[in-house]
Amino acid sequence: MNDLDRGSVGPSIGQGGTRRPRLMRLAASILAMAVAGCTFSDDLTGQVGRLNSSIEQVQNEALLLNIVRAADDVPLSFTQLVVVRGSGTVGGSLGVLPTVVFGNGPPMNSTFGTTANATATTNTNFDLGILESKEFWLGLQRPLSAETLDFLVREGLPRELLFYLFIQKAVLRSQGLTRTLVNDPGNPSFPAFTQELRTALALGLSTETIPRTVEYGPPLSAERASDLKSLVEVAKAGLLLRPEQTANGTRYQMLSVQPAAVMCFDPSLTSGGGRASAALGPSCDTVRAGAPGASSAADPFSFTRQGGASVDSHGTTEVKIYARSTLDIIHFLGWLTKSGTEVELVTPDARPPGSSALADRLFVVNMDSPSADDFVSVVYRGTRYSIPMQATSTIRVFTLLRRLVALSTSLNALPVSNTVTTVVR
Repeated sequence: MNDLDRGSVGPSIGQGGTRRPRLMRLAASILAMAVAGCTFSDDLTGQVGRLNSSIEQVQNEALLLNIVRAADDVPLSFTQLVVVRGSGTVGGSLGVLPTVVFGNGPPMNSTFGTTANATATTNTNFDLGILESKEFWLGLQRPLSAETLDFLVREGLPRELLFYLFIQKAVLRSQGLTRTLVNDPGNPSFPAFTQELRTALALGLSTETIPRTVEYGPPLSAERASDLKSLVEVAKAGLLLRPEQTANGTRYQMLSVQPAAVMCFDPSLTSGGGRASAALGPSCDTVRAGAPGASSAADPFSFTRQGGASVDSHGTTEVKIYARSTLDIIHFLGWLTKSGTEVELVTPDARPPGSSALADRLFVVNMDSPSADDFVSVVYRGTRYSIPMQATSTIRVFTLLRRLVALSTSLNALPVSNTVTTVVR
């Protein structure tokens, strides 16, 4: 009887069988480590970080693309990422392959081979809103408010940079002479505007917040003002009642106190030989002190300074500022891109010591000169436009513009019918 007839296979498997549980546990551990390793390399933190970086790049490229479009006076196209969804699956398999020896010879333990593999798949889909609603374009074309400018000044952004973006034109009136200075490199008055702005900055031109009262409706009688229901409605609306003495007795005027902003001269900000006395008003110190009439200024974009409206004239000059809209700022930056005009920043807060030449310019966009460390880069009609990382003032402008565009976007500006769902694998 040969070894096969004696059942050498049985004992051989039986001997190897004592190792089977350990092999199974080992294979299971290998599979678990493989799956865990795949999951760790693609965990939630990693996915969110990559998605966030991708969204940043998409939004920056879209904004630069619209600036370049504005340079060519072609229609702009705005989109908004509404929702981003991510999903993923992790799978694996485990196999055990026995190896049994047949034939003559001494009994041998059977051996078992194991196989393990793990797979992971991820996909991302997002809803892209097309911003073409009436509400969005109205917001984009609405002139920026003095309160917005004041908020950005208080945030610490350089005043020179903000005024270049914010001001569309300045109208100077002095001794019967009126002169309009346009903040546009393509306008012949642009050099004079630049000089006027630098003069005002040297005199400490800034902004200040003041309380402003707004009256609502006619005065109420004492009987109506004491009605509990009326008092509740007034309180819900955030209004106040101010007593006023009239020929018919005491009346109560409904009003609200709202924060407002005005342009004024701050003596602590004078520089470059500027004299605070040359800035006639309003003074920011007077505004802060709540001087009579300061809270009821009719025009927050007007101020008075010493000197005439022309180079060789004297006296005082009334300056009225006209503000840009967010859309105007995009077209202004588009013109700077197209013309290559170098608007140099000169104030200390706009160009700190040691800053590079690119950092000292208001807005820099290179054409067909890409670099590995560009802040953002796009291709439009065969030309590559890029913003170098060294152009820190440009990046500040870019960051601010993204915020202003976002302020022009409301929930009503994201219609469901204009939403495109895209799946990226």
